[in-house]
Amino acid sequence: MSESDHKQSLQEKRDFWQQQVLDWQDSKLSPKEYCRQHNLSKTRFSYWRRRFKSGPVPVALIQLPVQDSGLRLIVNNRYQVEIDERFSSGTLQHLLQVLESR
Repeated sequence: MSESDHKQSLQEKRDFWQQQVLDWQDSKLSPKEYCRQHNLSKTRFSYWRRRFKSGPVPVALIQLPVQDSGLRLIVNNRYQVEIDERFSSGTLQHLLQVLESR
């Protein structure tokens, strides 16, 4: 599976569970009953429900001057990434996707 296929697969999974959580909220059913009626794993449903409850982590990017040795990326004062001048843009994109999903 290529990296873009993997990203699409992860996004499709996230979209599926997000829709299930939204539908459950509209249904007025208990989580257990909703999962039973929709043939869903209660464990997976609970995991995704908790994940969406906290909401997306806002990401603020600031522009930093690029130095000859690379650059430093700071995300929400929580993550700091040193990037060498020979970095792979694909690796950086994957890293940002992982950080944004937290």
